[in-house]
Amino acid sequence: MRDTYPGHAPHRVRKMIVMPSDDRLTVQDRQAIDLAHRLRQRIGRRLARRGIITATVGISPYVDPAGQPSVVICMNAGAAQALLHDLGEPVHG
Repeated sequence: MRDTYPGHAPHRVRKMIVMPSDDRLTVQDRQAIDLAHRLRQRIGRRLARRGIITATVGISPYVDPAGQPSVVICMNAGAAQALLHDLGEPVHG
């Protein structure tokens, strides 16, 4: 995935996942990590197909208070608009 910053040349952004040792992960932890990984791949492919290479998308796995695997998604406006378009939201403006 490529990203640009004002005054800087485009560069590759490394994807790094830091995970605790497997022996301390619960089943729900592993499910949340898998969910985040699959979602990150799908969103990345979708944005790349649309030619959006400067999107900032962060997906973090967690287990919610009810014990369910969950994710938090954070993205810039360009990525959000592209995904809304793909989901069928009418264009505003």
